[in-house]
Amino acid sequence: MTQPHLLDRRQGASTYLKDKWGVSYTPNTLNKMAHEGGGPRYVTVGGRAFYTRKDLDAWIIEKMRVCGSTSDEGKAATDIVRDLHHDSHHDDEITEPVA
Repeated sequence: MTQPHLLDRRQGASTYLKDKWGVSYTPNTLNKMAHEGGGPRYVTVGGRAFYTRKDLDAWIIEKMRVCGSTSDEGKAATDIVRDLHHDSHHDDEITEPVA
């Protein structure tokens, strides 16, 4: 069984979110969300929080909203991605954020 790559503590998660998605969540904000809810899923090992890239990516995608087109406004990004996969006229797949 392959073990998921764990990002050490909240600093690693914060850096990953900034580098990959261009969003800034400080380690303190991630810590607060871990206690109050609304943050990404994590695991603890010996009292230390660890995040996987998969969980961080899923969390960010879940939080996204598409804006601009009135037909798509407010639609979750996951719905847009699903629509693209089902539309035979689109060969593009959204895998990375657009800069």
